[in-house]
Amino acid sequence: MPIDLVVFDMAGTTVYDGDAVHTCLATAVAHAGVPTTRDQINALMGMPKPFVIASLLSSGRGTPPSDEEVASIYSDFERLMLDHYRHSIHVRETDRASEVFRALHARGIKVALDTGFSRAITNAILDRLGWTIDVVDAGRERRSRPRAAASRHGLARDGADRRRRRGVGRESRRHTGRSAGR
Repeated sequence: MPIDLVVFDMAGTTVYDGDAVHTCLATAVAHAGVPTTRDQINALMGMPKPFVIASLLSSGRGTPPSDEEVASIYSDFERLMLDHYRHSIHVRETDRASEVFRALHARGIKVALDTGFSRAITNAILDRLGWTIDVVDAGRERRSRPRAAASRHGLARDGADRRRRRGVGRESRRHTGRSAGR
């Protein structure tokens, strides 16, 4: 059975960003007076960022933060991310990503990107790289992942046969792609 759609993860799979998520998250939480370690952040990667922020603050202070403080720190994190993706010299596509997209398109295979980034951050990346690629489920970082139902919806909208989909990226997102094909 031929493949008619391939969905790629963004950060780390198709986009190199110089460790932006970790750096921006650590900076935003440090602005609130709580230092973090790489191991603390890595243990929470893939989780919704407001949950990560609340967990890091609780761990660092011994008491849970208010919802308002979490929202404020998340806004700072998103501002830092937007600035990074718009201006950092480290942001670029990963080796041969566009070449792979073109090769798939030449074979009649649709290409989409999957990300937990907000729509604003996603658009900053797409604009920076000059990409015009469909994005499935942008902004799901506020919910837990993986979200197979959202991927199923986005893929069905794009007219892809569920049995002929493939995902490329982090294991949690590859699971999402497999689940979306059920």
